Amino acid sequence: MKHGVILCGATDIGKDTVTTALTERDARYRFHLIGSPGPCDIDRQGLSELLADGFVPVVHVDQPGAVDAVKGLVGEVRWTVVLLVADLASARARAIGHGTADGPAACEATPAVVFTATLATAHLTPGETAGYIDTAVRMRERLFGAAG
Repeated sequence: MKHGVILCGATDIGKDTVTTALTERDARYRFHLIGSPGPCDIDRQGLSELLADGFVPVVHVDQPGAVDAVKGLVGEVRWTVVLLVADLASARARAIGHGTADGPAACEATPAVVFTATLATAHLTPGETAGYIDTAVRMRERLFGAAG
């Protein structure tokens, strides 16, 4: 079974920083920009190639509703889905710091999917967050089989 990671969270929640920490932790993690999770602009082929080459793609989505769209891109993938959260004050500070207008509003959205883990980025370093995700992926590989 092949494995992938979906990081879900509002703009400026730390998806890029956590992905960098994951790739520094283990070279098999690779960020993959899928484009819009709608019917157009999806790079299924690139995602399939990463999986075929034995990499664990890391995909970012801003809204929980996009998780199922990502899961439907390719078959036979065990996705570790992580919701990155922050308290509203931290989210607002990050959004203001990055000049992102929709950050605070997006943080208030209620998830409608089941996540493998929910990690509070305001209380964990990127390395700690990456460690939790890496452990979750490795546990799922042991339970459901490693990529092959």
